[in-house]
Amino acid sequence: MKNEMEKPVYAGIHHSGITLEMICIETLHTRIMEALKTGDTAKAVEAHKDVLRSLIQIKRYQTAERVEKLKASSKIVSVQYPESLKK
Repeated sequence: MKNEMEKPVYAGIHHSGITLEMICIETLHTRIMEALKTGDTAKAVEAHKDVLRSLIQIKRYQTAERVEKLKASSKIVSVQYPESLKK
């Protein structure tokens, strides 16, 4: 079960590479379906391997984006308190 504090950090992962990989997967999906309709299992297997590569790349993009968000959220900012609060 995920920690409730993690949700805001991981909520919005937007990466242009993920969008491109999803478009690639859609194209590969049609290639797989056409290969299966014609009975060409070799082409279907190759397209399936390409889909797997795209999914692995998407996972890499997500991991990199999470790391960047965590780094950004963990930066320490010094705060200057007014004199009235110091007493």
